[in-house]
Amino acid sequence: MKKATTWLLVALMAWWGLATTHAGKIFTFVCSATQTNPDTGEKTPCAFESEVTFGGGKLSKTLTGFCWSCSRFVYLHWTREGIDPKTMAAIGLEVVSKPSPIATLWDGATGKTLALYPCPDCRKPIKEIVSEKHLKHCPKCRQSGFKPDPKQPMLIFD
Repeated sequence: MKKATTWLLVALMAWWGLATTHAGKIFTFVCSATQTNPDTGEKTPCAFESEVTFGGGKLSKTLTGFCWSCSRFVYLHWTREGIDPKTMAAIGLEVVSKPSPIATLWDGATGKTLALYPCPDCRKPIKEIVSEKHLKHCPKCRQSGFKPDPKQPMLIFD
């Protein structure tokens, strides 16, 4: 009886782990900052809103960035390592290599080297935004207060 209970517990833990794992998230971000008109002193809300995706799926990875030239969030997609090219071909998908950085910069504030990738549309440089935790400033007004809208659902996908 004890052995059966142990196996049942292991099976439930495995199911729970598989059921709660995911590869990607889609958030609706909104800016809560206000802007002051220098001429009138009137304050108006920025209210910039955008859907932002982080992560990828079982077969692919996604790099999220914001392109200043295109004024929007952009994404680079590639095939995960270890995926059999024959499997991809069988389901009608092409194997895409991870994009190479077009430049690297040293960040004096953190001491880290930052990779810049080409925007998929205009080819100008973008920096990866790793997760929703790394996106705090609004790309429109450049103030803090850019965060996931608590009224909007977060979509989790795999």
